[in-house]
Amino acid sequence: MAIPTRWELTLPILKLLAVENLDHPEHSDRLARQFNVTDDEREETSLSGVRKFQNTAVGHAKRELKAAGLIRYGGGTTLEPAKITLRGRRVLDNPPTCIDREFLRKFPEYRQKLEQSARKAKRK
Repeated sequence: MAIPTRWELTLPILKLLAVENLDHPEHSDRLARQFNVTDDEREETSLSGVRKFQNTAVGHAKRELKAAGLIRYGGGTTLEPAKITLRGRRVLDNPPTCIDREFLRKFPEYRQKLEQSARKAKRK
């Protein structure tokens, strides 16, 4: 099975956090089991040496959720235990079929993050 994308992971992460606060490795372990990610796939690294599943897919999914205000971190970093916000709980009251960029654009903070990223890219 292929490593799930950030967009395939966003809704499952939010649902996990609705039940309990988990640190980054715990998220990765539970999601790996849920998506049947093999041990080899979990250890697979990108060209830069970063583990694709734990550090890339899960980390990127959590950053997208944070940018929209659906989760927050206790200590401010993605390695700290994440917590679902009231906004995140409201999303789960009537959950979408997936949480993707189009869905997240309805949140002003997320649109602002995208605009900031676009401005930075233009400066380079």
